[in-house]
Amino acid sequence: MTQAKYASIDQLVPDSVQALLQSDKKLKPWIEKIGALALPKRQPFELVDALARSILFQQLHGKAAETIVRRLEALAGETVFSAGALARLSAAEYRGVGVSGSKAKALHSLADVAFSGGLPGPRQLAKLDNHELIKMLTSIRGVGTWTVQMLLIFRMGRGDVWPVDDFGVRKGVQIAHKMAEMPTPKALVALSEKLWTPHLTLAALYFWRIADLSKVPKAAIVKLVSADKAPVSAEKPRLVNIKTKAPLVLPKTLLAMKPKLPKKLMRTKSTDAATKKVPVKSGPVKSGPVKSGPVKSGPAKKRAIVV
Repeated sequence: MTQAKYASIDQLVPDSVQALLQSDKKLKPWIEKIGALALPKRQPFELVDALARSILFQQLHGKAAETIVRRLEALAGETVFSAGALARLSAAEYRGVGVSGSKAKALHSLADVAFSGGLPGPRQLAKLDNHELIKMLTSIRGVGTWTVQMLLIFRMGRGDVWPVDDFGVRKGVQIAHKMAEMPTPKALVALSEKLWTPHLTLAALYFWRIADLSKVPKAAIVKLVSADKAPVSAEKPRLVNIKTKAPLVLPKTLLAMKPKLPKKLMRTKSTDAATKKVPVKSGPVKSGPVKSGPVKSGPAKKRAIVV
């Protein structure tokens, strides 16, 4: 029996984590905060089914894609997509369950490649390296480099996959290394050779988690604290959680944003009594005492702005 060229990723966990802790000092505090991750394990799969699902999930929210996949499974009459089922369904049938025309063409193309013997079998998959597999599978319509890399990580358990085009990975590196901008794919390649090789998959998993942890919660409610309630200083109004009153630290990019407020909130209601002119109506003057006096004024009302 031919032995697989690549070991399952779960065999690499202890040494990989220690290596990353030592090689990347800026990643170290994040690893200590996140802890040990549950790394993907190598699992048996059908290549046609895996690629078909990757095509169906492209550019869709997870729940929407899952709904379409369930409908397609019911239409095809199978839970593991085969080349025969993909080829048998018409464009109209695909459209009826929510699959776009371009994806329907990609699924038909995938079936054609499978029928012609263009897909590698399990033994060949184990022998081919990452670059060879990416080159072979990206020749199929609708299958890109990122799709194959996700297959290598989450289906095949490869430990040396580095998805440099992935937004989450790039964002995670930017946050961990405190970069002003997200690194380019070319810059990520250079950094990986210096810091994370050969434990690239584990590094990617940590950077994905860092990007997720650093997102500002959508449900966070904040308010501006009036300056007169704070100590007299040149500090800007503080952002706090409206429930806990605890200070809220937001990313600099968010704080730099200047939301457009309604004109009513931008106007001050205070008036200058000395400069305010009272219009005089023309016409005969009515008899009787004329009321006079300074125009009433008061302190400007402060408004709490909820972000």
